[in-house]
Amino acid sequence: MRRSLLALALLVGMAVAGEPTELFKNPRFENKGQGWENWGKRSDLQILEGVGGGVCLRAETPGLHQGLAQSVQLVRGRKYRYSCTFSAKCGEGGKVGVLSVYVAGSKWNKTLRTVVGQQDEDTHVLEFSVPEDLESDKILFRPVILWGACDVLLKEASLKEIGAGDAVKKQVVHSLPVIVPVVHPMGTLDLSQEKPSNVRAHEDGAVAKALPEGASVEHKDGAFIINYNFTTDKHDAIMFDINKEIVSAAKVSMDLECSAEGHRLFFVLVDAGGESHWCYKPLNLDFVGRKTLTYTLALPKEEPYNVLDSIWGGDKNQHLDLPLKSITIGIDDVPDTATGKGTVIIHNLKIGNWK
Repeated sequence: MRRSLLALALLVGMAVAGEPTELFKNPRFENKGQGWENWGKRSDLQILEGVGGGVCLRAETPGLHQGLAQSVQLVRGRKYRYSCTFSAKCGEGGKVGVLSVYVAGSKWNKTLRTVVGQQDEDTHVLEFSVPEDLESDKILFRPVILWGACDVLLKEASLKEIGAGDAVKKQVVHSLPVIVPVVHPMGTLDLSQEKPSNVRAHEDGAVAKALPEGASVEHKDGAFIINYNFTTDKHDAIMFDINKEIVSAAKVSMDLECSAEGHRLFFVLVDAGGESHWCYKPLNLDFVGRKTLTYTLALPKEEPYNVLDSIWGGDKNQHLDLPLKSITIGIDDVPDTATGKGTVIIHNLKIGNWK
């Protein structure tokens, strides 16, 4: 019996000893992120205790990029797992860079992805090998970078060595990919006579099996009549597609009629390669009655190697390829806790590019 207990103790000890060591100080951000540097050339970053653990990072100034950072000395030729768990809500023009790895003067630097809009709590993971000829073995890690106005609840960040590096250990120095600007030809396309298709709803953050009671999208006398019914205190939406080849999509114009104040209109552009691009500046429905509006279909600025969660499906080239195959139009509840019914009517819908 005594031998069995000793053997069990040795096995437990071996298992604990075999666990990779956490390389970050204060990985769960206790005491407002003690041990982490408030990083940024200029900073208005507020660092607050997170509700339910972690740290709340709040920035309100457009144009600044800032966050928490920690420098760690790594071993060349070894492989590491880098992760963070967070939720985010980005203001207009705001975005969050996720899992940044930075060495001054190096082309090896990397960022896993960029998120815009609202991001529910999720864990992001990046595995990488340190090149044997890396200029410096001291590396700056920024689990999240707040670009512009953002509110982020950062629960945990982790960095652990997990084994030998990949077979290719030398730095591969590429020139940055060429960003080809999207050129929208001048002209206007009238969409008011097109028929809505694929009408669908989101309830509680997921695609609903059926439209809520009273919800519909109808087409009558050149107008799209959207009857919404938001039933949950989480994310709800109603949307439809217009399937039409669209050669220019810089902006839309419409006469918009709202029965109640609140919520917002959003657009998703489906390009020639079948890739969906969410326009990250939704149109706030902050009026009652009828207004004539022109709205720019703004997309995030393209940057080398960035992968945006607001772009998905299709050929995955992270670039808007004209002509569009279709456009999705929808109404999103704001705030998510809002419930109730209403009607939004889109008259004289046009898309294109004009001065």
